[in-house]
Amino acid sequence: MADRINELRNKVTPKEEKKLELDKVERILKRLEQFSSECETCAKYWKILGENVDTLLEKNELGREDFERLKKVKRGMISHLQKTHKLVSEGQNVGLFMAIGISIGTTLGLTVFDNLAIGLCLGLAMGVAVGSGKDAEAKKKGLTI
Repeated sequence: MADRINELRNKVTPKEEKKLELDKVERILKRLEQFSSECETCAKYWKILGENVDTLLEKNELGREDFERLKKVKRGMISHLQKTHKLVSEGQNVGLFMAIGISIGTTLGLTVFDNLAIGLCLGLAMGVAVGSGKDAEAKKKGLTI
């Protein structure tokens, strides 16, 4: 399967490669292959991903519907991997904790410091720090997609 993704990578333009997110497709493929022996859904998704890559290889020119179809399939696969196998996407925790940090920082800035800017900066910094730590921990444990 990795050979077919590399073949597709060589066939498309760099702009199309970026739209298709082939690096992400490769990572998803590795995870599906890892869990396919014990999870029927992963085995089914692995087959579907292979069929989609083959379809893209057969086409001479890719259209918008091709990008949308692959995006929809990837979204379903990522959702399954996150819910069933407790995996996280790269940077997921940074985004989550950054938002939480900003909201806490806003509250603290308005109530404790009487300065919104200080609270926002502190909240943002704390959120990025905690999120980066969580992402690093997930990567170390091998729980990233």
